[in-house]
Amino acid sequence: MSNPPPANIHEAAAAGNIAFLSSNRHFLNLQNDRGWTPLHFAARYGQTEAVAFLVAEKADTRLVNSEGKTAAQVAQFWGFEEIAKVLGEGVEASVVVEETEEVNKVGKRRRFTENYKNFFAGGKLNRFGFLRTENAYLSRALTSPTSRFLLLSNGRPLFDIAQSPTTIAWLSYADVADVVPNPYENLAQGAAPEPLGHGESELIVVFLGVMEERNEGAESGPAYWVVDASPRGSLKEKMTALEKKLSDRGFQFFEVRPKAFGLETSEAAILAQARAMIDWNYRNQYCPACGRCTVSTDAGHKRTCLPQISAPAGSAEAERNVKPPCISHKGGMHNFSYPRTGMGNFTIICQPGRRIHPSCQISKESPRIFRHLHPLIPAPFTTIDPVVIVCVVHPSEDKILLGRQKTWPKGVYSALAGFIEPGESIEEAVRREVKEEAGIVVSNVMYHSSQPWVSRVDVAWWGRRNRPIGGMIEGGLDGSPYLSVLIWRTEFIPPNPYLQSLP
Repeated sequence: MSNPPPANIHEAAAAGNIAFLSSNRHFLNLQNDRGWTPLHFAARYGQTEAVAFLVAEKADTRLVNSEGKTAAQVAQFWGFEEIAKVLGEGVEASVVVEETEEVNKVGKRRRFTENYKNFFAGGKLNRFGFLRTENAYLSRALTSPTSRFLLLSNGRPLFDIAQSPTTIAWLSYADVADVVPNPYENLAQGAAPEPLGHGESELIVVFLGVMEERNEGAESGPAYWVVDASPRGSLKEKMTALEKKLSDRGFQFFEVRPKAFGLETSEAAILAQARAMIDWNYRNQYCPACGRCTVSTDAGHKRTCLPQISAPAGSAEAERNVKPPCISHKGGMHNFSYPRTGMGNFTIICQPGRRIHPSCQISKESPRIFRHLHPLIPAPFTTIDPVVIVCVVHPSEDKILLGRQKTWPKGVYSALAGFIEPGESIEEAVRREVKEEAGIVVSNVMYHSSQPWVSRVDVAWWGRRNRPIGGMIEGGLDGSPYLSVLIWRTEFIPPNPYLQSLP
């Protein structure tokens, strides 16, 4: 009869205590109540020598914990890439690079470092930002039988608990048609769809993108949407009934953590984007400039303050309407019109007896500072709008990519740039912006520097061009909604010290 397992074999693995592990070889595959083995703990805490010992002792690298992760996947999740490589197969590559003869030629001179892909990053959706105002396309994408819908209720995603490990419960339009109308149907190009309610009764529906795996266009893959199914306002009865119906099918809403950590990285990235967009739409239902209700436009990626309704001059209604027009209608770009802010816990200060916002339900007994944990309540703090400015380097590393718009003065060229979108890593923003604006696929990305600016924060990045799409290297760009000319220039290549990655 074998001895009972030592109580702290998992702690020994986490601490890298090889002597203890060596004296308890019979229990090297012991799983705790969460399915973690000593190998999981050694991988989690980066104990390289302990991992090597356990592998040499034939510890089972295929065992999964309650989240469905092997020890290799745990190591990768926590950033221990070398351990993940030691543990071998089944680990999704975190490196984005395509080796070509052209790239290898310059490998001995300067190599771009390989990029690490964090959890909740690595989204595979093509966001197709230029289609967010195309009513005909949005109507087809919303109602297509191949489209997939993610539901969130008070920030909690809908999971399919019948699956092991748990996965996101992806729904079809038929599943949500009773609560999600088609506001784009039969709309003329450029016409604004009717708002889906206001304030607490607004139905928030956001187009996330298309799973376009072969660069074949927006119609080549399923469209992904997210719907806020929170039971509130006039939607409470419908959403409660929908939740009951989904529960009967084995679907339930859960908090993001820890459930999301068991998802595939591609699903986790979609969830991060979806939750950020619902959060932003919910907390910006009222214009910060004038206090009026805002409405969702651009398929959920922009909020617009309703224009002030004019009254006949001299009428009593006109005399009562003394509020000046909202500054958001005076032209230009306003940071409260687009989803530039992040998520998290917020410190909120409420003046006693004053209603700061319709959704604020904090005690009015005394002026206090509260740590408010609800993820969908706005916080009165200044935010920044992160932007990437990208220096795209030719594979030969002797040229960089510049572009210009037709409206710019003659001879003016610029590096490519754009805002970082919610649920998007900086590296992904670099690749998306360059592909959208120039049709160029970027492989590895390197940080250069950051720069405070008058209206946002700019972050400069270097990106190595992987390959051109459609041969667009020089000359005009027919049909590009962004740029009129792209050129490769050689005069402005920085010295070698600039081409350094972060430690």
